[in-house]
Amino acid sequence: MPTNFYDASYEDSPCNSIDCELNSSDIKCFNDHELLELLLSHNAKPSDLQKLKKSFGTLKELLFADSDRIEIVNGIDSATARLLQCIKEIVERVMREKLKGHPVLKSLRNVIEYCKATMSALSTEQLRVMFLNSENMLLFDSVESYGSVNEIAIYNRNIIKKALILEATGIILVHNHPSTSIKPSVRDISVTQKLACATEKVDIRLLDHIIIGGNKHFSMKKHGLIE
Repeated sequence: MPTNFYDASYEDSPCNSIDCELNSSDIKCFNDHELLELLLSHNAKPSDLQKLKKSFGTLKELLFADSDRIEIVNGIDSATARLLQCIKEIVERVMREKLKGHPVLKSLRNVIEYCKATMSALSTEQLRVMFLNSENMLLFDSVESYGSVNEIAIYNRNIIKKALILEATGIILVHNHPSTSIKPSVRDISVTQKLACATEKVDIRLLDHIIIGGNKHFSMKKHGLIE
């Protein structure tokens, strides 16, 4: 995959026309060149902008909303929905770059801001896992599962398997509460402690589990819920 968008050619792009059929999963797989190409090839209709303004309270809410919430806005052009997904992916990548090159635990504020921006506007729960190396540098940031309005699944086996493949020595869990409450549920605490025990057996540390609720956050490590 090209390291920057100048390295890719138009012919190599999986989508060289704005009219091709794409979904949010396709856009996630685009390299930087393809995202920029798709972004610049379309201008949103004024009528679409008015409809979006009525449906979303803030730019942040619109930009980081679930793709399904955008697509169900009555009369929104599909190309406009794709454009917004491209913008969201670009912003996430830029914010993620700020986390690289610095020990995550020493720049935890940037981690919190990144997670608030990308997760606080979601209407359902999402579990994000950050995989770190022995120097606490970010190796990989992965959305591991999606949940309901008030519950998220944590699949220990999948998380440990990915950590071993990446040769990660530490992980940080982050999930959001659409209700904006940052109080962990009994289940949140239970599944987190079970994962901590499971990762410890393979020499991987669960460094923290952070809950995002609106503009607030809760650290299980800070509150003594993780050793």
